[in-house]
Amino acid sequence: LSNKIAAIPSTTKSAVAFKTTYGTWLNKYHGGFPLGLMCAVAALESGGRMLSGDPDYGEYGFFQIARHTEDTFGLPADFRKKPENNIFLAGLEYNVAARRLSLKYPDLVIDGSYDAWLLARATFVFGDNGTGILIREAGEHGTVSRGNVMGGILQWADDTGAIKIGGSEAGKVKYRVHMITDVTVPIGNALGGGAGQPVLPPSPTGVKYTLPKDIRGKIATGASPLLAVAAA
Repeated sequence: LSNKIAAIPSTTKSAVAFKTTYGTWLNKYHGGFPLGLMCAVAALESGGRMLSGDPDYGEYGFFQIARHTEDTFGLPADFRKKPENNIFLAGLEYNVAARRLSLKYPDLVIDGSYDAWLLARATFVFGDNGTGILIREAGEHGTVSRGNVMGGILQWADDTGAIKIGGSEAGKVKYRVHMITDVTVPIGNALGGGAGQPVLPPSPTGVKYTLPKDIRGKIATGASPLLAVAAA
């Protein structure tokens, strides 16, 4: 972790370069996802480059979008391998994730809060089930409060040393929590961009997709008329 913290200035430069190069698409597709935080994620996931990641998940691109994401939204295979599409999918996934969290934990997660977006990031690190375990454990530990769930998870991890989640040992879980709060957040803050309500970002021209049943009709639609057709 200390090496990642020491590398924050250089990673921030990568995030800035990514924002400068792809700003038009980022502005179009980030939805309510804080723009600086979105760029920080790309810099940490791939250095802001279109490259392959974990072959077990078929991860690819700026945001290391997994192969199953295309199936989730009814899109063709390798859709994620085009730069614009990779950014669009990141915006779509994070906005859907943030909205799901506020629906599932209405007493804890404030829709559109920065805390909700950090928890959305946690779902891409730990998965939906893993993030649910973190919220439950920190809640039982007494450290979470409405609007400060991620901070409560961090306090729980520090107090207890965390627990094993999936294939990640407790130490790895604690490290990944700190990566979100101690590395991703400072980089995102350096680039700016406030949190907004989750919305469905406008779809790339000519692209239609389907939303999973659990979220249909439960997340606001962006400004694109095509999107209303695509999400139906």
